Amino acid sequence: MTTKLKSKYLLGVLMTAGLLAEPVWAQVSAEELGSISVPDEMQTSIGTLTFNKGAPTPETAKTVYDYFAQMRGVQDFMDNQGAVSMLSVRQLTPWGLRRQLID
Repeated sequence: MTTKLKSKYLLGVLMTAGLLAEPVWAQVSAEELGSISVPDEMQTSIGTLTFNKGAPTPETAKTVYDYFAQMRGVQDFMDNQGAVSMLSVRQLTPWGLRRQLID
């Protein structure tokens, strides 16, 4: 058998096995299902978030998007604060001042 024929044969066997297999249904109680579902309304530090059958409403999506944008700005500021501080220290040293006077 060639490699191409072997791979076709293997693919056929796997497809047949997949078609013959019975679906498996999980036994989940109503209590367990309720514990993993999304509530219709959730109180958070950024306000009340509302959901429609687990999907966020447009207002909730906008609120969360705005919050993430603000947090990204804060993260960028905090990440670069050390670099800016080092640059200012470098410019205030005697050789930094001398370089500024020459330039």
